Amino acid sequence: YPELVLIDGVRLEVVAVDGPGSTEIVAPSAFARCVLVSGVGSSDSRIEGFTLRDGFSFDLGGGMRISGGARGIEIVDCILASNSAASSGGGAAVSDDSTVRFAECIFRGNEAGTQGGGLFIAADGGFTIERCRFEGNTAGGDGGGACIGGIVLVFEQVEGRQAAEARRGRERA
Repeated sequence: YPELVLIDGVRLEVVAVDGPGSTEIVAPSAFARCVLVSGVGSSDSRIEGFTLRDGFSFDLGGGMRISGGARGIEIVDCILASNSAASSGGGAAVSDDSTVRFAECIFRGNEAGTQGGGLFIAADGGFTIERCRFEGNTAGGDGGGACIGGIVLVFEQVEGRQAAEARRGRERA
């Protein structure tokens, strides 16, 4: 689907029946993100089973941005791939006191100009990350894989499991 999915001030569940291997949300143009969730009224929304690809933002969140105080947002079984942001959060960005849960997601080949190539979460946001993978993401500054609340995470594959260590640098996968 080449269009922006906008969840603005309403609670909405968007679930793909066939999963991320079959159902894509593609940015509608060269200068647009795939998904924007904004506003307190959007709280408790859920996006599940999609690939979000080829998104771009001049600010935060090339593939997806969650902002405006949206609370309890769930992103489940999604692939965020080949997205970019001139600022932070190539794959996804969470800001403005919003909270999110990412579960069983893959952040792959995303880029950010400054921080959080795969994922950027501002210090004011809350988050849960469960069983997610970060593969080949890059950032011009810190946190190729993820930058969360000013802490940069470096992800490494260790005996079939991913381990995260807080330190400066690019993602190694």
